Amino acid sequence: MADCLFTSRGQTRAQLMVSALKAAGIGASTRKLPLKLANEGCAYGVAVAENDRERALRTLRLEGLPPRRVYCERGYDWTEVGR
Repeated sequence: MADCLFTSRGQTRAQLMVSALKAAGIGASTRKLPLKLANEGCAYGVAVAENDRERALRTLRLEGLPPRRVYCERGYDWTEVGR
């Protein structure tokens, strides 16, 4: 199972995203982003299982907390899969 990372605008927003996902029954946690992904200023994101990605995105958009970018781990690298 590969992890997906949703980048956020800051640590506090990432924590709000995790709270919204957990309230919807989706496992999530805040995580420091790999340096390669932290090029937009924020170093925090939200990790979810790849099989929960679409449901998590819908939940976050409904709650007004859309991620900046979405990455999934492919092998030893992160690939952007959406916004």
